[in-house]
Amino acid sequence: MGEAPYSVTVFRSMDASAEEDAKNILAALNEAGMEGVVLDEDAPGVVEGTWEVRVASEYESRALRLIETISEPPPPVEGNPSAALDLVTIFEGSGTTAEIEALSIQSVLKASGIEAVLEGASELPNLPFAVKVPQVDRARAEAALAEARAAGPAAAEEASQS
Repeated sequence: MGEAPYSVTVFRSMDASAEEDAKNILAALNEAGMEGVVLDEDAPGVVEGTWEVRVASEYESRALRLIETISEPPPPVEGNPSAALDLVTIFEGSGTTAEIEALSIQSVLKASGIEAVLEGASELPNLPFAVKVPQVDRARAEAALAEARAAGPAAAEEASQS
């Protein structure tokens, strides 16, 4: 029994650009004298949400080499390598009130325009809760918490009625 004419998958993708990428790869393969076909999820054996390029098995190694030469590596992820964005703990507590305390601290910081990360699990009350902020915001966070503590519960009550 003969082999299907386009039986080897040389490209498969679920990326947002998968359809366009598959068509570009097929065009490059055709230019190089290799026939192939682009298939989507409606074709038998193609995973839902993907696009594939298939060629005859005799073209497999040539097609893969060609695809390797035309495929661009993904761009490097840009980020800020600064240690100023490393998280530092400004509160850690355990016990029955630790979660409420951590949530309150996170709320005060958010109201002050400071992003904070809450660590802990309500499902595991034996583990501590922590609030962390970027190192660059540590001084501002500590000042905001000191101000909130100095103002006390009366200020919180007054703010909630405003």
